[in-house]
Amino acid sequence: MQVAGLDATAIIMAGGQSRRMGRDKGLLAVSGEPMIKRVFGQLRPHFRQILVSAADEGKYAFLGVRVVVDAEKGRGPLMGIASSLRVSENDLNFVVACDIPEIDIDLVGELLGQAGDYDAVIPTSGPKRPEPLFAVYSKASLPAIEKALSEGKNRVLDGVAGCRVKYVELAEGRVIRNINTIDDYNDFIDGPKR
Repeated sequence: MQVAGLDATAIIMAGGQSRRMGRDKGLLAVSGEPMIKRVFGQLRPHFRQILVSAADEGKYAFLGVRVVVDAEKGRGPLMGIASSLRVSENDLNFVVACDIPEIDIDLVGELLGQAGDYDAVIPTSGPKRPEPLFAVYSKASLPAIEKALSEGKNRVLDGVAGCRVKYVELAEGRVIRNINTIDDYNDFIDGPKR
């Protein structure tokens, strides 16, 4: 994505174990295609490089992009972010979970545009509701993330605790919708109730 003259990489996080869903969320069908393909399709026109962070390199080969396998398995999304940042071609990286089927591209551009001297830009939906898997990370965040991982910490917010982070509160009515459970999925597929 070209924002203020800066290139960025998109990183789709697909390595989760989907405990609440009970199955691979990235492969759930949305409008006749896997959810991750829907996410990829929304990002593709805006990013020259797209990476997929996943536990299984072959599972998402159908997307035709590089799949980055965690350097250490079972460490959650923080390890996925670290592994992907290491191989990204760009300093700025937009990280998004594969279970966010509607990408607000304008918001992505706004977050990238606010990166400036920050190591991460994370939107929040109300107090104490950060969205670290719909956020921007620069490669400058990598040392703090790696330090957290070396200390046995796996939460993304622990990883950025030592970073210069800009939190951006979402405007009223602007939401980042995650599909975490089968009820969330059914609600999304069925659309708004009449």
